[in-house]
Amino acid sequence: MLPKEELKKRRTNFWTLLDTEMKTVRGVHGNKVSWLSYKSNVKELYIRMEFDGKGCRLCLDLQHKDESIRELFFEQFVELKKIMQRSFSNPLTFLAVHKIEASGIYSARIMSEDPEINFFRDEDMPKAIEFLKTQLISLDEFWCEFKDIFIALQK
Repeated sequence: MLPKEELKKRRTNFWTLLDTEMKTVRGVHGNKVSWLSYKSNVKELYIRMEFDGKGCRLCLDLQHKDESIRELFFEQFVELKKIMQRSFSNPLTFLAVHKIEASGIYSARIMSEDPEINFFRDEDMPKAIEFLKTQLISLDEFWCEFKDIFIALQK
């Protein structure tokens, strides 16, 4: 395990490298995208990236406090599962109930994950950047085409 300061520096360096890598990447429609804070424009739907000793993940977290609304949104994603999977190079995992460890909040989660990439191995840093870059671009392709369905659902 790394000392706290070294761990913080390592995290900061990684996210800075990813941000630098993504600066030149345009969205599907040629638009500039803030990739590290990708906005879903849907209330309580968050795009998160995680990189730790257990792997590297791009996650869509549905955090509606009302469980029935969360289930409705999750079911819509499940309906689009085959289409969504075609956009992503890695298999997607659909979790109807997921506890976010950092906050203790329950959500539904859809994620693309590579468990072989490890935050604590230096040689995995470029792999993690490439993985997240690829997954973010895939997400943008899917989201640009289907976000209106979810925006309409929230009304």
